[in-house]
Amino acid sequence: MHASESVQVPDAAVAPIPDVLGEEVAWQQVIRYDDRDAITGVTAGAAGPIIVTTHGASGLDSATGEQTWSYTRPDSLVRIGNPCDSKTGLDGLPEPYDDASCYAVLTPDRSRLVLGYDADQGLLLVVLDTTTGEAVFEHTHTYGGGEGRNTGARKRSYVHVTDRVLMVGEKVLSLDDGSPLATVPTSALPDVGLTNDCPRDDVELCERLEGPSSGGHATLILGLACWRPDHDYDKNSTWCEVQIAPDDDPTAIQTVAGVVPAEYGGPEAIEGWIVRYADPDAAYAELSQSSREGTEPAEEAAGRGLPLEAVDLDSVSGSRPAETVPLDGLGGTVRSYRIRHPYRVLTAEGNPEETEQAAEAYIVPSADEAYTGEELAGQTSGAAYLETLNVHRSKDEGVSVVRPDGEVVLHLDDYPAATDWLPTSGSGYVLRAPGVVAVVDQHAAVEQATGDASYELIITALR
Repeated sequence: MHASESVQVPDAAVAPIPDVLGEEVAWQQVIRYDDRDAITGVTAGAAGPIIVTTHGASGLDSATGEQTWSYTRPDSLVRIGNPCDSKTGLDGLPEPYDDASCYAVLTPDRSRLVLGYDADQGLLLVVLDTTTGEAVFEHTHTYGGGEGRNTGARKRSYVHVTDRVLMVGEKVLSLDDGSPLATVPTSALPDVGLTNDCPRDDVELCERLEGPSSGGHATLILGLACWRPDHDYDKNSTWCEVQIAPDDDPTAIQTVAGVVPAEYGGPEAIEGWIVRYADPDAAYAELSQSSREGTEPAEEAAGRGLPLEAVDLDSVSGSRPAETVPLDGLGGTVRSYRIRHPYRVLTAEGNPEETEQAAEAYIVPSADEAYTGEELAGQTSGAAYLETLNVHRSKDEGVSVVRPDGEVVLHLDDYPAATDWLPTSGSGYVLRAPGVVAVVDQHAAVEQATGDASYELIITALR
């Protein structure tokens, strides 16, 4: 491994997170880069925005956009995050405008950022303080059986965080100083993939999935198992069970049944919030009935009219008072916004039989609440309003900020993108961080004369 380069800043007072979307540009950063030093995205730390690159991360001053702290190594980051919509190639390295959460895992309270680098027969994890940029500690995890590299993709890294702990493999470490706190039983960390080793005796085939890298504020999500109660294993799963444990006692493992799978793959979880069937026993009995011929799983669940609820897993593990939010009138798929800063909103959508139009609910962990599209339409401020905004980009119209229903709430004039930028590449999103709300846009640009591609990151802070 090569030596790191680090610039730190003193701990200082942190500005509050804004609740309104400004209409004027406070500052703007335009960063051009190429394949050799790709920027994977921008995330929100405890003191302001953080840019994640191929080799490390750097913090920005929310008031000016200037760099405050930085941490880099000559080595490239490797994937440690889950879920991850990575476009990683066979070399396992980040691609331009890839997914920042694939390579930099942020704690739910945003105070720590975990980076991963290849080490000899293992993985070097570096934990940064997101306010000062200090490397709080380093930890080298030596690969065991079933871990490591496999044609460029990491099989299972077991990197998971809460506000207080980092779990890698079976070890649970303190995020304060890296000291060992506990060991998770190996039985709680089964191999991922299709298996007949399922939680229930009547299930012949299920899929074991790795839990998300970021759990609840005080709850570890250890693993997931999904299947079809009707035994029609050629179709997508309709039922999942999640193993969780409080981070101060990882051996006190509990199972949460009736978690609803996403449209493709296992269930989604954001800051410990999940969506499950409101009456798991009744839902299992209903889902055990034969599926309707020619019906997709999403339509099937919606048509059965199974009531759903959003659940905070911290309340299930006993880390905080019980909290559930009914999702009235919904049944069907669950998906998270596929944006590249840590997922901040969980969207449940369905199409109950009695209505033709799909119904949606937006679960916003920072607001501890769920909202319908109609409720959001009447809002002009607050966490739910800002964190459900989308960014629309086009060659002719530039960049606009829009509500989930498509209403434009802000259009950016005089947008400084390169002449030959490709709006269909990369992604755009609204970043809500301490001291600033900003529009983030990453895209490719192609030189007409040579056909060479370059890339741009444009951060527009609003006031």
